[in-house]
Parts: sequence; C-alpha cells; structure tokens
Amino acid sequence: MAPFVPELLDWLKDANWPPYGACWLQLTRFPELAVDPIRQVLRDGEDGEWEEHLLQFIEREMPPEVRETARAEVERVAQRPTQDEIDCEAVEAANDCLREMDGYLNRANM
Repeated sequence: MAPFVPELLDWLKDANWPPYGACWLQLTRFPELAVDPIRQVLRDGEDGEWEEHLLQFIEREMPPEVRETARAEVERVAQRPTQDEIDCEAVEAANDCLREMDGYLNRANM
C-alpha cells in the first residue's frame, strides 16, 4: 500500500473532489503509512487548505501513538504558521489536533 499513499493524500487537497471521501477512508486503514508523508507536507507549509485537511485526518483518524509522531509538525503550524496556513484555517485545525493529542495524554496519565 505504501507506494499509493502519496497519491491518495493528493486527493485530500480539496474536499470537493469526488474521490476525497474514498481516499480518506482508504488512508484510515493505513495511518502508520500516511503519517510520514503528512509530516513532510506540514513541514513544507506551502498549501494551507491541504494542511487543514491533513490535520483533521491526524486528529480524527490516527491512533494516538501514530498521531504523536507528528507533534513537532503540528506544533509548527500552530505556533509559526505561514500566511497561507493562517488564511486557510490550518492554524485552527492544528490547535484542535493538539488539544486532542494533549487530551489523550492527560487521560493516559490518570
């Protein structure tokens, strides 16, 4: 499945594209394969809309231990966003993702 992950992620650039939902569902089956390519997109900071969708994917679909591997990139979007990330609401998605990550850690440490 790994060779197909980048192309599946490309379809998450625009939620209005017909394959968006099917690609999202396929990626949920392999979050451990998706996390590194997602981290690279977040590092690049060049496509705020795509990053917003990928951050939502991290928050909603990745198991906590996989999600945590993207913490540095998620924090970068939240704390040092590009103008495009601000304009496309990727910052809000990053903050939501961090709240979910921190909430899980707090529950796990109880």
